Amino acid sequence: MLLLLFNGTVHAGELKRIFSTEITYKKNNAIAKIRPFYYKLPSEIRRIDVMVGRKIRDFTVYGYVKTNSDNDIWLGIKGEYVKLFYDDKLSAKIELRHFYGLMNRSINHNYFLPSAAYSIHRFKIGILGYGKKYNGKEPDFFVSPLVGMAITKHISALIFYGIDVMNNSHGKILYLKAAVNI
Repeated sequence: MLLLLFNGTVHAGELKRIFSTEITYKKNNAIAKIRPFYYKLPSEIRRIDVMVGRKIRDFTVYGYVKTNSDNDIWLGIKGEYVKLFYDDKLSAKIELRHFYGLMNRSINHNYFLPSAAYSIHRFKIGILGYGKKYNGKEPDFFVSPLVGMAITKHISALIFYGIDVMNNSHGKILYLKAAVNI
């Protein structure tokens, strides 16, 4: 079923399909992340992201560089605020990102990702908002159920499938992510 969703199309707007991997290294409050593989269909864009950050209480701030297979390069900043409740089982998160294009064709853009999730054993179930705004273009804002799973102590997976609630012509999104924490 999952492969059918990932390879299929929808009639009401485009289905954006994204597969991403992420490796995270944490030492004390310092964090380094790399997304060595990010693939988006139907545009067939591949991307690599590198983040270096610092956690200060409930806030984490990252310096961010990303580049894609079209030779675009962006420099950005990412901020996260995470609040945990009920013995750390319920999480509320707000993530903001701003990117400045370093090449003439690399368009400046922003992301807004609010989420809430409840952890049950190895599973995380919740809701995710995924907003993206390019300078000079209409914004996308997808709302989706979120399902995550801790496969092992260091490996997890996440999936969400949402619709664009701001501009329905932008369609739907299916996002699969595999993460490794070392």
